[in-house]
Amino acid sequence: MRHWLSPLLVLALLFGGAMANARYVSKSVDGWCAGVEVSLAAAEAEDWEGAREALGAVYASWDARQTYFHIMVEHAELDAAEALFAVSHSFAESEDGAEFRANTAELLTQLRLLDEMEEISIKNIL
Repeated sequence: MRHWLSPLLVLALLFGGAMANARYVSKSVDGWCAGVEVSLAAAEAEDWEGAREALGAVYASWDARQTYFHIMVEHAELDAAEALFAVSHSFAESEDGAEFRANTAELLTQLRLLDEMEEISIKNIL
């Protein structure tokens, strides 16, 4: 019976690591989405400085985690979100409310997609 212990321990560690990764990704995405929503609310109130600050804070958090996410998530999805951050920032700079709202809504969708992709990969493990 001891010959089953090592493989079982390895599987348990892998599963635990996958679950920890999923939690980290989910917490990161939730924080980013909350920050983007704060930025949207500031833009709705015509507080463009607040919108730029909130979006900048979200991007700083995003940028700090890029190495980890490039290892764990598909690059195409990250590149799409990166492009949406840049476009949202440019619309915040030009204070174009309609375009900013449309682009940040797309950014929120893209960020949530990152979380869903991680959940799908966990389900594939199970």
